Amino acid sequence: MNRESFYQFYYLSQAIIYFFSALLLFSLWEKIEKSGNKRINIGHDFGLVWLAMAIGIWGFVGLIMYYRGMTNEDSISPLMIFASTLNSTFFWIALAYFDYGPLELKVIQKHWRWRIGGFLLLGLIIAGVTGLLYFVMGIKTLEAYIPDLVLSTITAAIMGSVLFKTFTHRGFTITAYLAILATLLLIYSQVVKIWPVLSPWQTEYGDEIFLLTSKLAIIAVFLALATSWTYERGHLPNPSQMMLTFIGLEKSKWNIQFTLPHQFGKEAISLTENRFEVLLKFAVAKKRSIEESGGWLDIDQFGYYPMLGRIAKDLHTNVVTLFENSRGFYRLRIPAENIDLNKEVLDRFPTYKNIIAGKWL
Repeated sequence: MNRESFYQFYYLSQAIIYFFSALLLFSLWEKIEKSGNKRINIGHDFGLVWLAMAIGIWGFVGLIMYYRGMTNEDSISPLMIFASTLNSTFFWIALAYFDYGPLELKVIQKHWRWRIGGFLLLGLIIAGVTGLLYFVMGIKTLEAYIPDLVLSTITAAIMGSVLFKTFTHRGFTITAYLAILATLLLIYSQVVKIWPVLSPWQTEYGDEIFLLTSKLAIIAVFLALATSWTYERGHLPNPSQMMLTFIGLEKSKWNIQFTLPHQFGKEAISLTENRFEVLLKFAVAKKRSIEESGGWLDIDQFGYYPMLGRIAKDLHTNVVTLFENSRGFYRLRIPAENIDLNKEVLDRFPTYKNIIAGKWL
């Protein structure tokens, strides 16, 4: 196989594999969203959509390279610079929708149009810097990709850590370590593209095949992520069987009782005063949800998100089980009728009396 034939095959394979994978992720998301599982009552989750779009960028590039008959040397172009940066930007946006993603990115879900626009603008700025190296400074070599390489490396590193955390929380321990391995392979494949001297491959097309293989590995991880997402959603407990009771102050501890389906006994759980107060606010919002906001609290306004994970851990569960999420707003999944505020006891404390009265809303 001559050089031109190899790259024709290489880029066509890239386009087919990536487009197919992107459509597969999107179809999984679309089916789950349309199924409208009323029992678990989850909000829209666009994480898989943005992942599909990021992978689709790889497919789009492969298709363009195939039809233009490009080789590896031709990959140093404004098209590749823009596409690679856009790919990283889509990954960052996807991270905002991960259940166990970076807390700082959760605010993207609220006022998402202008915040996502801001991310896209930042990506264009990075692409512009890389373009300056390409055009103005005359660096028409692979070193022109260094700004994008930095962005891609940071993106992949954070993506790997989030994937590891996500799979671990969902009980897929082996997959969590495979996600780390796939991420490291992806980073390494991009590094050797810029500095071939670091490549262990002695064959002419070894680096290209390794890059394609590393991307296939990360795509396999994304498909496993979609599977774990559906698994977690399908195994969420029925909210109607969840119970929450606020006991109050006992022996200098703020206690509650929380019961999950098939859980026997009602052992008191001690919370810090701050966590007790935050959980009480969510409970009051849910109790008042019939006539008011539906029980949703804006984490951007109240800054509660870092607290949600700690509360869920204290209750021996996780955020997904305890709370619903809809574009930056959270509320308890527990039905209002299954929440006992113990008003007679908590009214003795002015702070909690005001919370129960809804004066903080």
